[in-house]
Amino acid sequence: TISFNAGRAIDGQLYAVGSGGTILRSSNGLTYSAVTSSGTTNALYGVLKQGGTFFAVGDAGTILTSADGAAWTPIISGNGGSNSAANLRSIGYLNGQFVVTGSGGTILTSETGASNTWTSRATGAAGTIYGVAYGLVGTIGTYVAVGGNGGTGPSGIGYIYTSIDSGSTWTPRPFGSNSTLRAVVFSQGTFTIVGHDGSILRSADGSSWNFVHSGAYTHLVGLRALNGRYYALQSAQGSYYSEPQCAVLVSSDGLYWTRVPQGTSTTQWDLEYFFDGTSRRLLTVGDAATILRTAAIPAVAVPVVAALTPNRLATQGANLILAGGSNGDGSEAYAWTKNGSSIAGATEPALHLRNIQTGDAGSYVLTVTN
Repeated sequence: TISFNAGRAIDGQLYAVGSGGTILRSSNGLTYSAVTSSGTTNALYGVLKQGGTFFAVGDAGTILTSADGAAWTPIISGNGGSNSAANLRSIGYLNGQFVVTGSGGTILTSETGASNTWTSRATGAAGTIYGVAYGLVGTIGTYVAVGGNGGTGPSGIGYIYTSIDSGSTWTPRPFGSNSTLRAVVFSQGTFTIVGHDGSILRSADGSSWNFVHSGAYTHLVGLRALNGRYYALQSAQGSYYSEPQCAVLVSSDGLYWTRVPQGTSTTQWDLEYFFDGTSRRLLTVGDAATILRTAAIPAVAVPVVAALTPNRLATQGANLILAGGSNGDGSEAYAWTKNGSSIAGATEPALHLRNIQTGDAGSYVLTVTN
């Protein structure tokens, strides 16, 4: 039986990836079709589209690319002609670069995503890095990576690492628990993490972390920040407790959470915000080939851009971050222009300008659409 490990909404379709190299897609979240060929039989755990190219990652260092989302081709994930041996667990495009995580403390980065362009970044972790988020702490661009060894009790080890140099070096951050951490997001100026045994942590700077009572005692394995709310995916299983059903935990502020049962005890592994042509919904994917849809979720009609960086002067050779945000519903798209011309790959709320030269001077505009 297929186990779906991740789902993402891309170009009006939901892509679900899982065991055996499975990639399915759907325009409505109800009926799915398999892609022409995924190019692998390895389990897949992450999928996205950036710059007109689809990417998927999975076991044994697998990184796949596709021009149309239907026919996929493996690429070399190492820098120097060899694949990473890690089981890869997530892929994101954060602040102008691809970031992939996986077993053995793996973090790979690449500016282009092409073969032989991936650089391995040392974390010192022996277990798995499950996910990474990026946000601005003041004017400092900060990456936060989370993971763990999956152990329970004294044998458990959880990880939080931060980087302020574009993912080159990573600093471990204590958080007062041995729980494995599974997902992280940056929203409303705060990093939020979920993990095993109902763990939820929050931090404004990525360094100091506070626990939040979730009301859950089983594993939290997925997290999204959408529509002015947080959604955490709760498994029915935990280290010490079990629930009769999986659930989605909902919060408007990341502090107080309401549990909404899903009507199944089959483990769900990921959740996504998806427009099915009529309504915006949450979908979850999991074991036994399950894909579940929630009821319609109200949307914010018009995203309002806020907190734009004011006019700035910079010294030649320095780095500069231009940033903005919005109160959109999670489906908004970001695009930066310079003097009226589009900037290739600049599709994040923050624009990181490195090694500034005189030719970088100009008028930068952030456009947000939904």
